[in-house]
Amino acid sequence: MAFTVKSGCILVFGFLLSVGCAVPAHTENGKLGQKPETLFVGKTDGSKQCGMGDEISLEEMQAQLGSIRVYSAKKGSDGLIRVTLCGAPTGALNLYEINKSDLEAAKSMGFRLWESKETR
Repeated sequence: MAFTVKSGCILVFGFLLSVGCAVPAHTENGKLGQKPETLFVGKTDGSKQCGMGDEISLEEMQAQLGSIRVYSAKKGSDGLIRVTLCGAPTGALNLYEINKSDLEAAKSMGFRLWESKETR
């Protein structure tokens, strides 16, 4: 069972005073200690070789997901071999971990399901 520590708990010499401090962590599905089933979605970040493109930051693109809950965000690569040419796409991606149930909503916003060894 996962626990979170509420603010106001007292830390004394590395130990928490246990009176009312530790409470069970709840997830949005109401079950204790269970993370909902998630997956990664992503979009190209717009960067181009030789710094010619305008890279969209993780934070800026995450705003495009609106009310979809994001558990983690990271940079990634599409893994394709690319020609070395100024102005060509870099293949860099912005990846977001979301609930599996939000996949269709994310797709409607232009995001694609991303599966790789890195995201499993």
